[in-house]
Formats: sequence, C-alpha cells, structure tokens
Amino acid sequence: MNKSEILYKGLITLGKERTTEYFKNVELFESQFKYGEINHGCFKEMYETLEANDTYPARQDFFEKIPYLEDECKKCYKYFMKPRNKSVKGLDVQLGKLLEEIFIEYFKTQSINIIRADLKNRRYPDLLILDNSKEIIGYIELKYHAAPFLLTYRMRPGRECYEGSLTLDKEKVAKQLKIIFSELDRPVFYVHWVDFPCMKGIFYQTSEQLHEILLKGSDEYYRKTREGDFVERKDGTIKKVGFSEKFYPSLTEMGSFEELIKTINNNK
Repeated sequence: MNKSEILYKGLITLGKERTTEYFKNVELFESQFKYGEINHGCFKEMYETLEANDTYPARQDFFEKIPYLEDECKKCYKYFMKPRNKSVKGLDVQLGKLLEEIFIEYFKTQSINIIRADLKNRRYPDLLILDNSKEIIGYIELKYHAAPFLLTYRMRPGRECYEGSLTLDKEKVAKQLKIIFSELDRPVFYVHWVDFPCMKGIFYQTSEQLHEILLKGSDEYYRKTREGDFVERKDGTIKKVGFSEKFYPSLTEMGSFEELIKTINNNK
C-alpha cells in the first residue's frame, strides 16, 4: 500500500465517528467511508499503472487482475442503479460542511493549515491554505463523489465509470475560473474526495488543468433536472439552483493525495 492510500485511510479513520453518526439513519453502500483490498487493487490497476488516454479498458477487463471486483461491481450496479434521490441541496450543503471539517482537521495532522474561506465572498473557492505566518498561499475547492456514473460507457464512448464519474458543473466552474484568473494570485486546487465501491482516494487537479479541459469543449453531458434543482422564493416564484450541463475530467489525469501534500508544502 503506497503513501496516498495510507493517507486516505488516515482521513476516513479520523472522520469515522462523525460520518457514522451523520448517516446513522441512512442505508449507505457497504464500503462507503471504508478502504479494503479491492480498493487497493483498483488504485493500483485503475490509477497508478493506467495512463491517461482517449479510451480506457472496460471495467470487466480488470476482473481477472483484481480479486472479487466482479462481485463488487454487481453489488454496485444493484445499489446505484436504483432511482436516485431528489438531490436536496440543503442536505448536500450539510454533508459538504461535515466533510470539510474532517478534511481540514486531517491536514492539520500533516502540518498543513487549512481554514474555510470568508463566507462573505462565496464566489471564491471553499478553503484557504495558510503558511506559518497565516498568509494565504493557495485555495482548495473540495468535491465529494460517492455515486459512480455507471452508464458512462454509453453516454461517452471510450470512457468508463471507474475513471470518468467525477461530475463537475460546467457553468459553475467556468464562472469560478474567471474569478480565479482575474482576482486570485495564488494556486487553486480542485480536490476530489472519491468514495466509489472500486476507486477511493483523494485526487486533485489545478485550475489551469480545468481551464484546458473546458477549452477543448468535449466530453459534456446534459443531466435531466431533478426536483431538488429548484427552490421556491418567498414571493412564490421558482428559482433553479442546480446546473444541468456537466463535464467529466478523467481520474487518470489527476495528482494523488501524496502529490497534493508535497505540492502544498513546496508552495510554503
């Protein structure tokens, strides 16, 4: 098990009590917020040794290389192909705050000081990275992904669920990148907390990498709107709060947990 995997296990261990309490009345997938031998095999075969490309091996191609992966895929399909919830934004925000707290606390164990950004300016990334003198040396936008996009191979030929499920809102990211490049003279890291039945870990990409992906203008998908994408204003009118146009950066193009910590420490 390499350093990135050890770091990730430390992260979920630190947050275990709080995530267990938060989801005590919810039926999670059995391996959510856990890390086992299947995940180790997937990290090695689907990330470490897999090169970024235009097309990726089908998930079935890994069944002989990774023990018990076929059984895990069957359980994954049975669980995640059920009708999704209504994606209630308030609950998403609550979970996001909890995971931010765990993330911040764990990075302190790695001698990295991260705090929440000023809530007065919500256009900026979620988190600030500070040096020893409390000067801002970078920003982090943290995303948690637990539901793989199982039909990605149909929607986007050549892509697969294990590497192509990290969903980002195109319009939201494009607006944020404009602010980053015009107002923030510091590195910005888009950090993905990946918690799929197969792939798990902390992975990251820079704002510059995301900008390049958007310039290519490919690999986009329009999601059907859900009830949770709309809220009612006080005056009775309806406001859309969700984004429907998505894009999917590949996990294989991202840096690892270990590399993220090294990069932040180098910026100090």
